[in-house]
Parts: sequence; C-alpha cells; structure tokens
Amino acid sequence: MAGKSEVLLILDDWNTDAFKLGGGDWTYSAEPGWYGGTSPYPAFAMGANGDTGNYGTLSISFTGTAIAFWGNTPPAANSQSVSVKIDNGGSSDSSFNDPSPQSYRQWYKTPTLSEGSHTVSLSRIAGASMDFAIITAGRNTPLNGMKIIVDDTDSSISYDSKWSQNNDQFQPGRIPHGTPFGGSTHLTKSSGASATFKFTGTSVAVYGIFSWANLGTMAASFSIDGSSSSQTYAVNSDSPEHVKEPGQQQNFQLFSADSLSSEDHTLVITVT
Repeated sequence: MAGKSEVLLILDDWNTDAFKLGGGDWTYSAEPGWYGGTSPYPAFAMGANGDTGNYGTLSISFTGTAIAFWGNTPPAANSQSVSVKIDNGGSSDSSFNDPSPQSYRQWYKTPTLSEGSHTVSLSRIAGASMDFAIITAGRNTPLNGMKIIVDDTDSSISYDSKWSQNNDQFQPGRIPHGTPFGGSTHLTKSSGASATFKFTGTSVAVYGIFSWANLGTMAASFSIDGSSSSQTYAVNSDSPEHVKEPGQQQNFQLFSADSLSSEDHTLVITVT
C-alpha cells in the first residue's frame, strides 16, 4: 500500500465491466506505450477538418472519492472540451487544458466527492483516448482485487544519492508527447544506483519510461525479501521499436512478480 494517506487505484481500459463506451464503435489503438497495451478512442467522431458531429460517450461507476482519466487529448482540430455529468447532477463543460494538443496526460479529474458509490458520464468526446482511470480511494473503499498505483515520489520509495527527479515530458516519436504519471520520474545513469520500495500485497510491477533511440543494453536486479532476479533490456539495430521511429516508450514494464504471500514485502532495485 502507498506510504501516505491517499491510496490510488488504477483501472485499465480493457475492464469492460467498469467502462461503458458509446456513441459508436470505439477504435482500440495497440501502441506499446499504452498501459495494458491498448487505448480506445472514438475515431468515428473525427473528420478530416474537425468533429463529425457524432460524438463518443464514456461512463463508469466506481467507489471512492474521485476519479481521473489518462490518455491522449484530441488533435487541435477537434473539440477541446467534454461534457461531464456526475451522479444526478447537471452537465457541465470541462476543458482538456492542453497547451499543445495532441498530448498524453491526465485530461479530466472530478472534484473531491463524498465517499461512496458514484457514476461519472462523459459525452461530446471527439479524438480523446482513454488509457486508464485513477480512482482515489476513501477510508472504506474496497481494495480486494484492485491494483494500487504508487508514484515515484511516494514516501514508500527511497532512493540513494545516484538518482535525481526528472520533470521532463517524454517524446515517443510517432505518437503524441506526454506527461509521466504524477508529473515526474526518477532518473539515474549510474551503475550501482538503488531504490527500495516497501509494500503490502500479493504482486508488484515496476513501470518507467524506456528509450529505444540509443543502441545498447541496460540491466538491473530486482530483489524481493532477499530473493533476487536479473532483467536485461537491449536495443539492437534491428529492434522493431528502434527501426520504426525511435523514441521514448511510456508505461514500459521493467519488472513484475505475482503470487507473493499476503504480507509486507521489500523490493530493492539495483542498476547493474
């Protein structure tokens, strides 16, 4: 669990029990940079010179105190706002607030709501994609079966002096640039750099931003409660991601481990 009071839960777009997409048949993009491998968007709402007038809709029911949506904002030619309805309230417009559309970012978040069950309905969607949603859990929000997302600046993660915080946007190459989750990442170029994450749960995964532009090999060890495994990440001249259009890949899974005992654990990451 996160080391501070706010607990954030991540829901991927493939969770069709949670997300209801409408207005037409949404197109699923399968770029490697999407969390979980896909991100849907209403291509039918996008014309050659702007909106077609046939818009996409999205709704989700959740338990918590807020929800936010991450993905691409629309191209500049398309509508730069959506209509939002929360529970039984009225509809209101919400701007994507993107200074340089199209980009990957958090494009909508509800205000803080009373703890409990809520339904958020978005309409007039043209060109925006939805990669995942982040639910802010309340004190009594059920966590069983949910995935908790922990940002790189969370107090449950400690870094040695070889790391620095990086606030740069990522540049993927052929798809829109974007903002990392939480607005930053931690970066190191030093062998031996280490980071420690203390958590409670039965699985863990580590994600970051990976560059396919530079040829070479990077390696790291991941130790859970003293049991270590090594991972190697190679970029070769014939690597498909390098050949297509080299850039940085967001949501790159560096490591994962499942079937852990349900108790406290310590993960130590060391660049080798």
